[in-house]
Amino acid sequence: MERIGNDIVDLEQEGREPVRDLKRFCARVFTPRETAFLLGRGWRVRDVWSFWAAKEAAFKALHRERAVNRFDFVPREFEVRPTLTGRRAAVHWGSRNSSNPGRPGAPAAVLCVRFDQQEGCVHAVCEDVDSPPALTLIGRYAPGSGSESEAVRELVFRCLNERFGIARTELTIVGGGNSGWPPEILWRTGPGGRDRTRVPVSLSHHGQWLAAALPGACVRALEFDQSRIAVY
Repeated sequence: MERIGNDIVDLEQEGREPVRDLKRFCARVFTPRETAFLLGRGWRVRDVWSFWAAKEAAFKALHRERAVNRFDFVPREFEVRPTLTGRRAAVHWGSRNSSNPGRPGAPAAVLCVRFDQQEGCVHAVCEDVDSPPALTLIGRYAPGSGSESEAVRELVFRCLNERFGIARTELTIVGGGNSGWPPEILWRTGPGGRDRTRVPVSLSHHGQWLAAALPGACVRALEFDQSRIAVY
């Protein structure tokens, strides 16, 4: 199964938090190594929320393959180690080399996270290292257009319709939300819509922002000729 996870944070909304509250939050969710890095850079708001988004994205990617068992999000079990450019990071979970080694007896995992640079938000995407780049979608929530959860699903449907010509009536998204199962796109094909193609998808929304990510390998299978960021 293709790993995919994403998370988006509205910096305008989170930037209103007093520094003292931000530091208390960091003490709860970051490892000593992460805290030292953030302190050394002066507690920049974008850095802090990039680390948080990377943890969320990595958790979603791991949860996809572990959903058969209960797998709760414990932020300090995921340790973010950014590259020098800051556009990518390795996220360690359960590693002996981590300053917070995760669940005893669990196999270690090192996940690759990249950051889409957007003004006003932080967007992190976790994907398999050897896979083609994921297709990532970023949009803004329009109040009055339904819930944020409904809006991010419509963002995905609109993209698949415009780029692949798939009719909206052939698509649905199952899982996600409070279901406990990672979301998947069901594409109904064949006579009467009996055949179903399942495509993993990661959904995220925060403040005025919506985001989704589809694994690059699945995108290629849908005959899309190149992966890119689509902004709506």
